[in-house]
Amino acid sequence: MFTLDEARGLIEAVVGRRALDCKFELDTRFEDVGFTSLDIAEMLFAIEDHLQMEIELIGDSRPETLGELIDLVNRMALPSMGSAK
Repeated sequence: MFTLDEARGLIEAVVGRRALDCKFELDTRFEDVGFTSLDIAEMLFAIEDHLQMEIELIGDSRPETLGELIDLVNRMALPSMGSAK
């Protein structure tokens, strides 16, 4: 399961010092902390690398909050976790 702490660590790795000025909680909106669509895409790539999985976004839907991102990752990870048994 992908956690809030893991997400915070990856955000700090991707956006660097800018992340240190923000308090990331589940309801943190990416737009409110000044993240661009490129920042979000880089976070998704970092999560994919970290978890060795592919995150598929449907259409132009993108998670708007950190909680939505974590939920998306965990929903997509469940099938692959189940097949590892």
